[in-house]
Amino acid sequence: MTAMKSPWIVAFGVMTVVHLVLNGAEAGPWDSISKCLLAPLLVGWVIEQKGPRLLALALVFCFFGDLFLELDDLFVVGMAAFALAHICFIRFFVSRGAGGQLKRKPWILVVYVAAGIAMIAYGWSGLEDGLKPVVPIYAALLVGTGATSLATDLRAGFGGLLFLISDGVILLGEADRIDKDAVGTGLTIMALYIASIFFLTTGILNREKVTLAAGPADQWARRMFVLDQMLTMAYGPKAKVPAELNQMLDQLNEIVRRVITLRMESFKSQEKIEIIDQKGREKRAQLGFAVDQLGVDASKAKEEVRAARETLKNNEDETKTARARFEAAHKEALFWEGRCGFMEPSADLALAYRAIADAVDEWIALQAEARRTQEHVEHADRLANDLDFQLRELRTALTQHEQGLDEERSKCEAVVHAQSSEADRLEAELTDLTARFCQPLRGRPELTPLFKELELDVAA
Repeated sequence: MTAMKSPWIVAFGVMTVVHLVLNGAEAGPWDSISKCLLAPLLVGWVIEQKGPRLLALALVFCFFGDLFLELDDLFVVGMAAFALAHICFIRFFVSRGAGGQLKRKPWILVVYVAAGIAMIAYGWSGLEDGLKPVVPIYAALLVGTGATSLATDLRAGFGGLLFLISDGVILLGEADRIDKDAVGTGLTIMALYIASIFFLTTGILNREKVTLAAGPADQWARRMFVLDQMLTMAYGPKAKVPAELNQMLDQLNEIVRRVITLRMESFKSQEKIEIIDQKGREKRAQLGFAVDQLGVDASKAKEEVRAARETLKNNEDETKTARARFEAAHKEALFWEGRCGFMEPSADLALAYRAIADAVDEWIALQAEARRTQEHVEHADRLANDLDFQLRELRTALTQHEQGLDEERSKCEAVVHAQSSEADRLEAELTDLTARFCQPLRGRPELTPLFKELELDVAA
């Protein structure tokens, strides 16, 4: 099952549509109830996907924010809950290198700060006195989420931007710049908010998957950036850098690209193994259920055969008894025929003839019943044999399926092992080459901070 086919995300999609419809129809309190279910569904998805705890915690705070905003006189408490959510988002993105990215791309922070100041300035005069102390703090957190998310991941950054816009519309409503009670305003706020938490969540989960796939290769990419900074700081333009160091840096970058490629391919192979295991479990469950059901049917069929054979034996015994009664009646009739010699009618002879007729009727009936029972036995026997055959075929199919999966899994594991071994070998080569690269630069005091950064990255 892929991430986007998870029942949690499907339920989130359904609940999104339901909530927007209820919101547009102003169907309280159901619109409030559906709103408060959105973030918990994403929490369930994050947990299922084994996503970051900070992301799950941020969404939990979003839930409390949604809840408190729906309750009277708890608007500021709701803002506080969302503020805690933004703190979780910011902390996560900073832990994933957002600070360093913002240093290299300061325009992101500049644009967001300018947008935050403009938003507050436009609505400031219309805000209630009770909101004025908290709005700048909350706006700073919104700006922090937007900037750090964009610096870390494009999809998550889009979510951070939508969050800022959504809460900006709320601010304009609270400042009486727009009609906050209009249906269109509520729909706009909720559509933007739902999209924001969705893109933040999917962006973070996707980035974590890619980071997990890259593993140490991602660390080497960061180290290459530090090494490139060392050359720039030590020699200035690339033309002034010694050819040997330039050549070594190019070689390092080429090896890092190969390591990243190998790690990504290894991760994809591991995903294939997970898919194989998932298919194996599904097929095993399907065939196992069929085997169990056929086993029950086969047992019933064999029990029916046993009961039918027992009935047939009783019928055959009764048929033999009926024949014996016929023979006895026929003997009695012969006796009375001899006594009367066909010379005069005899009441005893008539009784004997009637006894013969009754015995023959009984014999015929029992013989017919025995034949019907015999047919039933043959039918039940064929059914039992057919079920046994199906059971054997299913068990054979299950065995072949397991063997096929084992072979496919072994091939993927062999590929993963080969890729991981080659990546490990290349990383050892990277370590040796990096040490040789740094050797002539160790004596330069201006590079001390970069060496410390490199050592901290290695220690991490």
